[in-house]
Amino acid sequence: LQITREEFGSRLDFVIDDASHMYEFSKATFEILFPLVKPGGIYIVEDWAWNHWSGYQAPDHGWGDKVSPSELAFELAEATGSLRAGIEHVEVYPGFLAIERSNTKLDGSFSLDAAITRRASPVYDWFKR
Repeated sequence: LQITREEFGSRLDFVIDDASHMYEFSKATFEILFPLVKPGGIYIVEDWAWNHWSGYQAPDHGWGDKVSPSELAFELAEATGSLRAGIEHVEVYPGFLAIERSNTKLDGSFSLDAAITRRASPVYDWFKR
């Protein structure tokens, strides 16, 4: 966060997350950087769907025990519907997610989980492990 602010100022136009390809790290990076994206700016999550691609589904694949960012894609959709996450809309492509920032004010301790609202229902039991 400090490096981002020092190198790019307090607001970003465009972010591409093409780093770990793991749910936990992709979500943490999103929660840190997305509040810095200007309204109308775009945040990209690369390779969100790798666990849906046949090459990664072999039982002996090195990422077999990892959680992919496809979980993040579901959460971003929920956050968009909850109207509190600063997300104007999410576009889903086979190789990346594109999230447009709305003009909703976000504080410095942004949490995607806190931005999502759900009714209490056993329907969501599968979602939280």
